[in-house]
Amino acid sequence: MAEVSMGTVYDMNKTASEKEELLNKPALGTRLKRIEKFIKETNDTYFMLLNKETANYTLFNIQNKDRVDFAISELKECLINRGDIVSIDLTEDKNAYEIWLRNEDGDIAYFFFPYDLGVIEVI
Repeated sequence: MAEVSMGTVYDMNKTASEKEELLNKPALGTRLKRIEKFIKETNDTYFMLLNKETANYTLFNIQNKDRVDFAISELKECLINRGDIVSIDLTEDKNAYEIWLRNEDGDIAYFFFPYDLGVIEVI
């Protein structure tokens, strides 16, 4: 009997993402507003935008929660610079946002999450 590999969850999600249409502007605005609320409701100051596959890490230092709108603008710019936005969804555990982008190399997932535990400040 031959074994059939289903692949990893990431592989399955990537295949699903490749079949999706890009987010339109109203949907993108709604998703970014959800991330803005996520940031405001989190006590963390640092947030990471991470893509493990390409070793792409961006750290956001959001000290002033009154400036979260500016952080969202910067996040949007970071995403657009990396590809076309396919989806932005809260993860099942509600601890991060899974963001699928599409570029010339195909679809790729980024994760945006609180990162205070990963930063050591010496002042």
